Amino acid sequence: MGFYDVLRKVADASGVSLSAIGVAMGKTRNYVNGGMSRGSEPKADNAAAMLAACGWRLMAVPPDAVGDALAAGALAVEPPAADGDADRRALERRRERLRRELEQTERLLG
Repeated sequence: MGFYDVLRKVADASGVSLSAIGVAMGKTRNYVNGGMSRGSEPKADNAAAMLAACGWRLMAVPPDAVGDALAAGALAVEPPAADGDADRRALERRRERLRRELEQTERLLG
């Protein structure tokens, strides 16, 4: 089962819409659906953040830990911390995109 199949089940069980997951992550409402339609698989930090929006955690469990997700040796992957650096990087990407759009518009206008 792919990650997005799991996420759908988790979201359904938690009563959280896929669009609410994106918003909870500080992304657009169509963030999750966009990933699904592209056929991409999220990195561990984004997968953890998506699951966290539903109240779940992403965990790595040793194969001999049958039935016990919190067995000794299990690793919990926490979602990325919400920090100012992430917000700054997002704003810098937006500024760059807007700069390119402005340049293109100026070229079209002559």
